[in-house]
Amino acid sequence: MKTKFASLFNPLHFKNGLKSRNRITLAPMTHYSSFEDGSMNPEELPYIKRRSKETGIVITACYAVTPEGKAYVGEPLICNDSYIPDLKKLAKTIKDEGALAILQLHHGGGVCPPELVDGNVVSPSGIATPDRSVVTPRELTSNEIEEIIIAFGEGTRRAIEAGFDGVEMHGAYGYLLQQFISPYTNRRTDEWGGSQKKRFALPLRVIEQAKNVIRKHATQPFLLGYRFSPEESLQPGLTMRDALDFTEALVKSNVDFIDVLVNSYDSKPRAGLDDLSEKRLTLISKQINNRTVLLGGGSIYTAEDGLNAYLTGVDAITIAREMVIEPEWITKVKSGKEDTITTELKEGTCAELDIPVPFWNVIWSAPGWFSGTEKIEYKKNNH
Repeated sequence: MKTKFASLFNPLHFKNGLKSRNRITLAPMTHYSSFEDGSMNPEELPYIKRRSKETGIVITACYAVTPEGKAYVGEPLICNDSYIPDLKKLAKTIKDEGALAILQLHHGGGVCPPELVDGNVVSPSGIATPDRSVVTPRELTSNEIEEIIIAFGEGTRRAIEAGFDGVEMHGAYGYLLQQFISPYTNRRTDEWGGSQKKRFALPLRVIEQAKNVIRKHATQPFLLGYRFSPEESLQPGLTMRDALDFTEALVKSNVDFIDVLVNSYDSKPRAGLDDLSEKRLTLISKQINNRTVLLGGGSIYTAEDGLNAYLTGVDAITIAREMVIEPEWITKVKSGKEDTITTELKEGTCAELDIPVPFWNVIWSAPGWFSGTEKIEYKKNNH
C-alpha cells in the first residue's frame, strides 16, 4: 500500500481488551431484505460475508427490539429468542472473515409506518417529525418506556448468546432514542423530558441496562457502543452544543465506542457554538479526548476520502454506501490499487456484488441515494 494510507491499517485496541485489525468499519446499513416476520433472508449472508473480508469492524443493519419499533419494510427483528439461530449465522459469517461483529439495536419510534406496527406508532410526546412521520404518534407512558429499556437489554442478551462481539444502540437519524434527546420531539415534563439532562435520560438508561446485561451474561469481552446524529435542522432541534454535551454524557457512561452519523466527514456545525468553522467530527474528537473510541465517516468513496476522514480525529472510519458499491475497497487500498476503486453503482451488477435483490430494488427506486443511480430510470428487475 502507499505509505500515506498505512495509518488506516493500524490495529485499534478497545479498553476491554478486544482489538480490531484496522481502522476501517463497515457502517450499519439498512438493506430492506429480511422477511415479513423479521427473520433473515439467506441472501443477506453472502452480502455481509463479502464486506467483512479485510474489514476491522462490521456493524450490522439495525434490528428492532420490539415489534412496534419496526421502521421499514425488510427490517429484521430481535424481539424474542426465536431469532437467535439467525443471529448465530450472521455473527459467525462476520467473525469467520476476521472482523469484529457488532449488532445494532433499534426502535423507530414516531417515524414507524403504521402498517408495520399495527397502527401503534409511539414517540416521547406524540409529536410528528416533519417529512418523516406518516401519522401523528401516540405519547409513550412511563411503563412503556421502562418496557423499551428492558427490550434493549434483552436484545443485548440475545446478541451475546448469538456470539457477537458487541452491540451498538441506534440513537441516530431521528429514531426513538434521538426523539428523546431532541427538544423538538420531546416536550415531556416528567423524568424523561423538560431539561437537557432529562432528555438524555432514556439513552443513558438503555446504556445502563445493557451494561447490567453484559455483566450478567457475557463470559468474554463484549463491546457496547452508541450511534447518534449531532444536529437537527428542526426548530427547536439538536445543536452542536447539545451534541458535545451528549458526547460528554456518553463518555461518562463508559461506553466502549461512540459512532457519529454525519452526511459528510467534513461537515461543519450549523448552530450552537460561537465558532462554527471546525468539522463536527473534530469537535467531537476533542470533546472525547481519547477517553473512548470514536467512529465516524460520511460520504467516503475514494482512498483519499478515507484518509481525510481519519484525519478529522476519529479512531476508525465508517464506510456505508461505498462498501455496497465496492466490496473490495479495503483490499484495493491495502494492495496499492486504490485507483481501481469503483465509486458508482452500475446497472445490472446485483448478482456480481452479492447484493440482496430487495435491497437492490430499493436502491434503484430512489435515484440519487447511491452514486451512479441519479439519471437511470428504475426497472424492478434490472438485477
